[in-house]
Amino acid sequence: MKEDFADLKKKIESSSRFLTHPWARFPKIESTKGISVLCPLSLTSDLNVDEESVLEKLRNWKAFFEDQSLAFEFLLVPYGENWGDLSANFSKISEFLKENSSFLIKDCGVLAFRADALREAFLLSSGEVLVCVDFEQPCDLSFFRSAILHVIREYDFVRGNRRIPGARFRTPVRLLPFAYKRYALSSFYNRLVRNLFRFEIRDVHSTNYVLSRGFALEVFSLQYLRDMSFELELAIVAKLREIPCLDLPLRYFLNKEKSKKRLFKESFLLLKNLLIVFCRYFRGYYDSFSLNNAISADDWGLTSGVNGGILALAKQGVVKRVALMATEEFLEEGLEELKALPGVELGLHFNLTHGIGQPFGHRGPLSFLFYWMKNRASLRQGVRAEFEKQILRLNQVGVRPVYMDAHHHMHLAPGLIDDIGDLLKKHHIRDVRLPYDPTLLFTSKFIINLLSLWARNSFDRLKLRSRKCFYPLKKDFLDQARLRARLSRTEGYEVIVHPANKDDVRHLKYKDSYSADRVLEYQALTMLNLRGLKATKSHNQKPDLNP
Repeated sequence: MKEDFADLKKKIESSSRFLTHPWARFPKIESTKGISVLCPLSLTSDLNVDEESVLEKLRNWKAFFEDQSLAFEFLLVPYGENWGDLSANFSKISEFLKENSSFLIKDCGVLAFRADALREAFLLSSGEVLVCVDFEQPCDLSFFRSAILHVIREYDFVRGNRRIPGARFRTPVRLLPFAYKRYALSSFYNRLVRNLFRFEIRDVHSTNYVLSRGFALEVFSLQYLRDMSFELELAIVAKLREIPCLDLPLRYFLNKEKSKKRLFKESFLLLKNLLIVFCRYFRGYYDSFSLNNAISADDWGLTSGVNGGILALAKQGVVKRVALMATEEFLEEGLEELKALPGVELGLHFNLTHGIGQPFGHRGPLSFLFYWMKNRASLRQGVRAEFEKQILRLNQVGVRPVYMDAHHHMHLAPGLIDDIGDLLKKHHIRDVRLPYDPTLLFTSKFIINLLSLWARNSFDRLKLRSRKCFYPLKKDFLDQARLRARLSRTEGYEVIVHPANKDDVRHLKYKDSYSADRVLEYQALTMLNLRGLKATKSHNQKPDLNP
């Protein structure tokens, strides 16, 4: 048991403090009502959790909502290396949760940091108004009464502020020297934030606040930091979006102080994260975003999961162009639905490398490239015949392709586009992808740029049209804010993606080199459509908060 605990603690301590994956689940957007209280509960080894204190706070919240006659859910999400101890070692809390159905404990696995737990609680919530509570910063519940009313009536973000007139804190006399030192450090930090980001804020790391659901959706979409600095990102997004925001004085209870070791560690992390957030702010990662790109999804027909992912994204309006693989067995699955969607262009994803028979065989992209360059004269007629065959197959299922690209970009093989140029003209296809993207030069995909430069003269000679391209990499899909920023800088470009809503490519008879990360792409692209301020409620409409 001790070995298991040590392994778990080591895993959490080695966890990155940055969010490096899109959401695995998606939150509710419509048909939400009532209030959701999001409460991360720290079960770290350096913080002794007092069961009676936690239980008292839960009872106070129960009485609070009963007095207000409000419909609510209270989501308690433990985090830290002792996350599995809640049921085993806190029997009174477990009993309270069993007796009160509105209080729910959510086991989201091993969560290392507070903002991790806060995000998971949000993704599981259903309330129109979100109340974020920190049991390590206990405060008078009268603040939440006022804050909830303000969010219902007018504001999207109401923050409890410990440094404005009217704010108070109660603490034992013995803790006053420690409290004063921490207050002085915090004041210095807030001045740094004001000078760097040029906006007025007095208590950036207050962890008691109330959000509208729409604003929460925007903030958690852009979240990068997983620890205490998440509230800095929250403040920046609120400022850049110019959302209705209000600070209210807070009555704060400080019954015990953090250890010197923990304070030193937190101070160091705050300064480090401040520099990281400033760099992201400077690069436009928190700026407003609107999707004005021609996002092109490749490989339709490859598997059921690929079709399902592309179709879902096309229905959401994220994907605008779909390249069809005429040779694949899943070509017709969902195709009628896809064809019925307005504004979606369909093209040919010319396939010469996946599951193709003679004279090509099943070859990887590099293998085919060298094979073609060595045997172009003998393969020319075979390529032309294969092109005609794939066009005919699309015509048979009611598709007249309006553009063309190729699987593994093999239409860029030297001389190949020249050999089918007359066929492209015959079938009225003048829009052909030229996937040159300067950001690929120092990546494993650099050969795509070399082939694109080689083919450019042929494109000009055949008078083919092509758009500028943005080819997102895995690190773009792992960081939603980065992806949005890069899409904003490449507005109007063709964006090349390969999404799937399940990982079934690896089960194919003929393997494809790109498999698991297709689901990652699908998750990140779906998040593009979950833009929070689009979902923000109208302040003229009061949400249903009654049971």
